Amino acid sequence: MQVFESTAPHATTLMLRVYNGTLSYYRSPPLVDDIYDKWFRQNVIHDVNDAKIVKVYINWVLKFKVPGHQAFSHYFKIGMYA
Repeated sequence: MQVFESTAPHATTLMLRVYNGTLSYYRSPPLVDDIYDKWFRQNVIHDVNDAKIVKVYINWVLKFKVPGHQAFSHYFKIGMYA
């Protein structure tokens, strides 16, 4: 899952990825271990106005929050890559 658009040197504001069964923000920190073969609910809130914060919830639990990379526009991309 990605939130595109950012300020240099970043291409994205957020990227969540699974590698070796661990869901992570970019390559670290790990948000959830042993996530293969499991259903989960993922919510991402990107407050671009006041707080400029991105929050990641997994199964209704806040797992991570990070400052946004203040671009003028953003869009979400959700998909699987193999």
